Amino acid sequence: MVLDGAPAVAVKELVRALSAGALQPAGGDLYLSLVPSLTEVSKPCLLAGALPDQTRVQPAIEALAARAAVPLEGVAELDLRPPYDLSAHMAESWRVLVAHVRTPDEVWLHRPLRAHQRWLGVMEEVDRLTAGLLEAVRQQGDEPLAVGCLSDHGWTELPDSAEPLSIPEGAVCSHGRVLRGAYCMPGAAVVGSDEFFVPEPWTVASGYRYFGTRPRGAVHGGLTPQELAVWGQWLTTTENEESLPLSLRLEGQLLRG
Repeated sequence: MVLDGAPAVAVKELVRALSAGALQPAGGDLYLSLVPSLTEVSKPCLLAGALPDQTRVQPAIEALAARAAVPLEGVAELDLRPPYDLSAHMAESWRVLVAHVRTPDEVWLHRPLRAHQRWLGVMEEVDRLTAGLLEAVRQQGDEPLAVGCLSDHGWTELPDSAEPLSIPEGAVCSHGRVLRGAYCMPGAAVVGSDEFFVPEPWTVASGYRYFGTRPRGAVHGGLTPQELAVWGQWLTTTENEESLPLSLRLEGQLLRG
């Protein structure tokens, strides 16, 4: 289950609530979102288990992302079909499903709210998801079930002292934090394919800076720990079930120096 734009703390709270119900924790950890921490970069790669510059799987990533982008109510599900065959890790009778929860990002992240109001809204969503998931588990009966909870990126609240940066002529800005393309300028960092596995360069505002007009709500796309830190956790209906670890495979060579 992917919680779009949910901070690591929110996912951990969901895991805690589910653990108090019918599910058993089976491995979890703190991970980093891909850079830049934009939905269009991080979510497709998260669902496909591939880096953005792995062009041989890019069409499949985009196709899966398009299906997962369908708005879903409650804990509705989408079947996850090949080319992502996870049958080697699961019993033949298991179904692999994706639940895409858009509420944290679409409803709470970008609204002009006070920080505590944003957090309260996301925590209410966590309570709703907990009730829905536990009911879904109850309906499964004795059928083995594994639930993966994770987010594609977090968010940060810009302080009053945040500095604006000018948008170069012709540049395309996303979420006030990122420019598409490479622009060498003070207060920003260029994210290139040689270091961050992206097929095209991006320019990211450093620290709590932003491009152009100050965003009205919280932001993501930048490099702060709040935006990059995400929590991933597996839970199962059986206490001794071996978990499917969250993993990322790198293809190619890593060179030192």
